[in-house]
Amino acid sequence: TACGDFDDVNAAYCAGDQRIYYSNDLLNSFPRSVSQANYAAEVVLAHEFGHAIQARTAILISEKYLEQDASSDATRQQLSRRTEVQADCFAGEYVQSVAQSQNLTSSDLQSLERLIYNMGDDILTGKQDYVGGHGTGKARQDWFGRGLRDAHLTNCNTFVAPANEVR
Repeated sequence: TACGDFDDVNAAYCAGDQRIYYSNDLLNSFPRSVSQANYAAEVVLAHEFGHAIQARTAILISEKYLEQDASSDATRQQLSRRTEVQADCFAGEYVQSVAQSQNLTSSDLQSLERLIYNMGDDILTGKQDYVGGHGTGKARQDWFGRGLRDAHLTNCNTFVAPANEVR
């Protein structure tokens, strides 16, 4: 890609060519109970499309500038998490906007929230106290849920949220 090589099991938005890349094996890396959720692949793609929205609104470039200017790894990771959970919130807003037309049930929506939870840094690493650049399962699920419950863009402003909400 214009952004280099990605892991074999990943999904990513590449600003270099404005494309989303998605591994066919990605969902197989999650527990079967969540990987088989109705609309699971679309939620992952919606998260990546959230990054495309961030790129088009200068959020990504601004966050990358702030990351480069940050004085510590902890600050850089927190900025990265703010970007990631914002993309989760945008994905929730997308799902909310199509839920009725796609006949998604409340059970389907709960399954999608569990999928997002399973994408947390702590869940993926199996280390409860792991602090990474994407957010904990709880934080990711919370931000996805915010978008799912209310599609006002202001609900997704992770850059003004307290640090403990983007852990």
